[in-house]
Amino acid sequence: MEEKIKEDVKESEYKIEHPIYHEARRVGTTAFEYDEKKNVILNANGEPVHKVISKGVWKTLVLRPSEYYEVRSRCDRKYQIIFDLLLYTGMRYEELVRLKNHREWVDFKNKRIYLPGGEGQKKVKRRSISRVIRLSNQGAKALEGLFDIELPSKVIVDQYIYRKFRNIVPLQKIEVNGKVYYNHPFSMKTFRKTWESWLLYYYEGRESFIAQSQGHTVDIQFRDYFAGSLSEKDKIDMKPYVEGWL
Repeated sequence: MEEKIKEDVKESEYKIEHPIYHEARRVGTTAFEYDEKKNVILNANGEPVHKVISKGVWKTLVLRPSEYYEVRSRCDRKYQIIFDLLLYTGMRYEELVRLKNHREWVDFKNKRIYLPGGEGQKKVKRRSISRVIRLSNQGAKALEGLFDIELPSKVIVDQYIYRKFRNIVPLQKIEVNGKVYYNHPFSMKTFRKTWESWLLYYYEGRESFIAQSQGHTVDIQFRDYFAGSLSEKDKIDMKPYVEGWL
């Protein structure tokens, strides 16, 4: 039976005062229909209502290390583990689900994940190639948790993030062909984009290594993943997270 998120998820009062966004021009991306009176982007069944949009510039929140700590501390233990997994691996959720059933793909001693190409990825036609994912010291420890929990569906995780943190940053409003749509900048993409931004900032000059681990090219990296505005303090704060990755 499909797991359903509890209706009593307590919304976090935490807000990010000066958010960092990565903005990327997308074609054929998704956004939400939004009920301003109800302040909700979920349908009657509690599911996100996605609409395919032909074009637009979309924001994705990139967290500072201190912000990630705050977000994580406000989550249930199960979601702390899930968020750690998404952050430290930089993987897409579909890839994480695949990995759960294949512990043999992980080399804990050398801090590597050997992810074969194949089905189970959202963009399988474009991104089904095999790759080796590097792990930091903390990432290798966090990955042990993957095999001790049941992963909910992607819809359930999306719902949890939205209900828990829908007011962490403002919704992005965009008008396409005379119709208004909304995008919530904080989503599962946040963890992947945050991790790559940290790696790029901390391991300057290693762009190709980072792109290979993330499963795309350097061109795509700078178009869709890199975010500026990180500071020297952020670099100090991210050291425990990224140390040992390279």
